[in-house]
Amino acid sequence: MLKRLLASRRLAVGLVALAVLLVSPSLTSGFQTEDYMLRATSRAATGLFTNLFGRPSAPTWENYRNKDFGVLPWLAAEDWRVAFWRPVSSFLHNVEYRWLPERSLVMHAHSLLWLAALVAVVSALLRRFFGAWPDWVAGFAALLYAIDDGHGLAVGWLANRSALVAATFGAAALLAHDRWRRDGRSAYGLLAPALLGLALLSAESALGVVGFLVAHALFVDAAPARRRVLAALPWAAVVVAWSVSYRLQGYGAEGSGAYVDPFTEPLEFLRQAVVRLPALLFGLFGAAPIDVLALLDASFVPWLTAVAYAFLLCVGWLLWPIARAHECVRFWASGTLLALIPACTALPAERMLFIPGIGACALVALLVAEVLSGGLRWRGVARRAASALAVLWLFVHGVASAALLPVRSRGLAHYSAWVDASGEQAFRGAGADQQLVILNTLDHYTGVMMLAMRVAREQTVPAHTRIVHGGQRAISLRRLDPFTLVVRPAGGFMGTATNAVYRSPSRPMRVGQGFQLTGVQIVVTAVDAAGMPLEAALRFAVPLESSSVRFVAWDGRRYAPMSLPPVGAQKLVRPEPVDPLAIWL
Repeated sequence: MLKRLLASRRLAVGLVALAVLLVSPSLTSGFQTEDYMLRATSRAATGLFTNLFGRPSAPTWENYRNKDFGVLPWLAAEDWRVAFWRPVSSFLHNVEYRWLPERSLVMHAHSLLWLAALVAVVSALLRRFFGAWPDWVAGFAALLYAIDDGHGLAVGWLANRSALVAATFGAAALLAHDRWRRDGRSAYGLLAPALLGLALLSAESALGVVGFLVAHALFVDAAPARRRVLAALPWAAVVVAWSVSYRLQGYGAEGSGAYVDPFTEPLEFLRQAVVRLPALLFGLFGAAPIDVLALLDASFVPWLTAVAYAFLLCVGWLLWPIARAHECVRFWASGTLLALIPACTALPAERMLFIPGIGACALVALLVAEVLSGGLRWRGVARRAASALAVLWLFVHGVASAALLPVRSRGLAHYSAWVDASGEQAFRGAGADQQLVILNTLDHYTGVMMLAMRVAREQTVPAHTRIVHGGQRAISLRRLDPFTLVVRPAGGFMGTATNAVYRSPSRPMRVGQGFQLTGVQIVVTAVDAAGMPLEAALRFAVPLESSSVRFVAWDGRRYAPMSLPPVGAQKLVRPEPVDPLAIWL
């Protein structure tokens, strides 16, 4: 009965309804974190196609201005730039923010329509790439994709709708390309590059589709090699044209350790890929919510990487016998790996996995189907391991995923509310003419959001905000004189993985490097072996007890005014550790 249901051609309709139902709690999520900035930018935009995801500019003066105000951390690289060219996604947001500026429920419903379209396209796509396997296996893979809890955050966050739009156009491009190549329908040969272009103009994550197009040419297209190369030229031309236009306009990332350009920093990209690729694969095949892992202390990264590699080696060992026997398994495995390469340009996040996730769901379904058929391709320990993995995947990607998807679709709403409440505490009592010094936050991104959300909503903020440290470890405060405070966090200023957003390891700092901001000079007084700051001295233009400067600190539960140590003395601020899951769920 179940297999007959999964094999039904009408299954896609049910999966669309199921996916939308599971993420429907996101309808009441409202605006969250960066949504406020997108709305403010859209209101100031000159046209509906104005890009909302950063603008290329001369980073030196703009970075200084943003550091001086407080929406860019003091430790950000001098040439820091993160700007994405997404005209299609920007157009959709501009229409909403111009005509329905306060109707967040309508905007979330719009996101659900894109999810419905994505699930429908992926369902049709999966049915074309399972070779001699029974139809129910493709239906099972489509079910796993429809209930994937990793989709929750991007579906429930308006600012991340671009990932949904890009994945929908990208999956449609792959479907059209296959219909052209295998069914001989020439009209689809023109449609596929156009859809790929729309995908790339929606979000950079659409580059993952190119991995599946390459895998298609290697394992699916039966034409002679020369004709396969010629068939690749249209979509290759689209990628080249998009890339050249992207760069000529000045979009891209520079100076950030979270976003790495493989063309300008190939060695740094390879170094990051060694860590990011297993994390992304673990997010696809394991049970790790990689969006939450980014909030963990950076010291956990080597251990998590080792666990991920061990798990993936086991998965590869079990998939190998099936891959040798079935070309479709080779297609899905190679396509998934190739699709993950572009995702390694950014910190691991599940919004990057909409396209690679298609292949992951296919591989999970194929292994489970092989186990249910008797698992004759494995012997002894391998057969027992395959059975155990199948049971694990049925629970993680089936039962648990379906249960978590509604919760995770509102995950950012909880984080945003937490950031909002933290901002109310931190900025309470700070005058518009004061300099507010926030000694510590969960991470620098959270601190920046506390300020940026208030600015976007036109709430009162101080003239200057200084977020000194982002991290949960203890920080030592040492008073040198009436004007100078030396701050040393345990593990350094880059101790949290998300702090890498603002400074790349390829931008080391040096002892004595200083930053002159309004009313305060920040000088690095110690660095680690990689050149990342361990200690900094803040020298203010007025005594630290002056009413023009206000110090607050976070104790792990709330922000409160901070009394500083007397001259020559030292004080330790030790916040209570916060469980990231308590913030996100």
